[in-house]
This record gives sequence, C-alpha cells and structure tokens, in this order.
Amino acid sequence: MPTLGLTTFLYLFVVWISVTAVPPEELSRSPAPLALVFQRLTGLPLISMSVIAVVATLNGIVVHMIMIARVIYGLASQNYLPRQLAQVNGLTRTPLVATAAAVAAILFLTLAVPLEGLADLAAQGTLAIFSCVNLALIRIKARKEPAPAGVFICPLWIAYAGLVSSLLLLLFGWLAQH
Repeated sequence: MPTLGLTTFLYLFVVWISVTAVPPEELSRSPAPLALVFQRLTGLPLISMSVIAVVATLNGIVVHMIMIARVIYGLASQNYLPRQLAQVNGLTRTPLVATAAAVAAILFLTLAVPLEGLADLAAQGTLAIFSCVNLALIRIKARKEPAPAGVFICPLWIAYAGLVSSLLLLLFGWLAQH
C-alpha cells in the first residue's frame, strides 16, 4: 500500500511540475509534453531525454527478463513446466536455463512483433501475471493455513482489489483495441 501512495504522489508531483513549468495550453498542443518540460527545466537538448528513455527502456527489459525467468523457474520447480527449467546454477545460484528461455522469448517477440504491439503485449502479460498472483493469494488464504513466521500477511481485500483492478485494466485495454 505505501508503494501505491508513493507512486500516486510521484505522478501528481510530475503533473504539478509540468503545469508549473509550461502552460497547460502549450502542454496540450505538444506531441511530447514531458520532453518539452524536460527541455524547459534543464535547457538540455532533447537527445538527452532520448538517452534517458533508452536507458529506462533497457532497464524495463532487464526487469521483464528477470520476472519472466522467475515465473518460469517457479512453475518448473512445482512441476507445471519441464524440470530442466528449474535447474539452478551452482556458481551463481540463479536459474540460468529459465533465464535463457525468457531471453529467447523476448528476443523472438522483439523480432516478430512491431514495437507498439510488443509494448501492448508486455503490459497485458504483466497484468495477466498480476492477476494470477492475486488469484493464487486468494486461494492460499482460502486454505486458512497458518502463515510462516516472519512473513508479511496481506489482508484478503488487497488480493481481491489487485485481481479486480488487473482484470479491469486488461478488459479496458482489450475494449480500447476493438
């Protein structure tokens, strides 16, 4: 819950800075409003914003590679995927086979799907995974088993809220495309 509050605050802070630095009418006419704000506040050329965007994109790709690899590893370790994907490297203690599978999938999709479609696919995949995680939490809580010592205990309503919001975002995204 603190993360949601912090994220909301950051978004509102960016909006406040934007409308303070550049008149709202000018922002609404700009094809790249944040780039305009960046240029006005820093005086740096727009290429600087492009470099920042590339670094942020690469960071997002790395995060997705790690997330996908961990999901593959978790499913394989519970026998939902081939066991080879659950192998952990003795030296690095990381699931290298699952990571290689994730990287291969990302490379394939990068080459096979146009960028706009790939961005939509990544967002939808992330929301689908969030939905599955929240559904799994609901099922775990329904078992009424005592939680292990020292773990964070999430209220059940948060799992339902996460599931509903993720599914609604998926639905609205699908409706917007059709």
